[in-house]
Amino acid sequence: MRSCEITRVTNNDLESLVAEEKELMEIGWWRNYSNIGIHHCKWPGVRCSSAGSVIKIDLSGHGLNGSITHQIGALSKLKCLNLSSNNLKGLLTNLIHLIMNSNPLRSIIPSQIWNLKTLLTLLLRNWQLYGFIPPNIGNLKNLVNFHLSNNMLVGLIPSSINNLTNLASLVLYGNQLHVFIQQEIGRLTILITLDLSSNMLVSLIPSSTNNLTNLASLVLYGN
Repeated sequence: MRSCEITRVTNNDLESLVAEEKELMEIGWWRNYSNIGIHHCKWPGVRCSSAGSVIKIDLSGHGLNGSITHQIGALSKLKCLNLSSNNLKGLLTNLIHLIMNSNPLRSIIPSQIWNLKTLLTLLLRNWQLYGFIPPNIGNLKNLVNFHLSNNMLVGLIPSSINNLTNLASLVLYGNQLHVFIQQEIGRLTILITLDLSSNMLVSLIPSSTNNLTNLASLVLYGN
């Protein structure tokens, strides 16, 4: 995830930095740091670009509770958000990498996700998600890594998933999906990992999988 690499902070745009710090303070996750004179780029889990804009927030395993507030959406340069292993709900942001694993709050897949057309990585593992994977998953045409493993998803895998021709990793194991592997899966020629194990696979493996010449891992057990 090179877009989230740590770089040295400068103060080229003080007004913008002050505005970002205000948004972070209103989120409330850094209350212990916002009043002691520490620059927000040095707060735990916050990483900034060379221009001083917040590009990454990683607060995995910090015991956060409640909702993801709208102030996150005001961080216009934010590219990577990792809130794994917390007790959070809600989503309002514009991201390239979204990683929210091990969230024990039972919920449906947040509908806002399907509008994040810049996403390259979507990892929602062990999230107790239930319901269906909606057809508009096909909107996320830039996705490279798509993981929804160990949830409570049911129904069919929508055919629109075959529009995600940039996918390198598709991991949906540990759900209750009535998986039909369609011939169109042969369009996912970049695919390296395909894991549909521990679902309710009822179809034959189509001959079009022979087109997946980059495939290194095909996991279908437990169906």
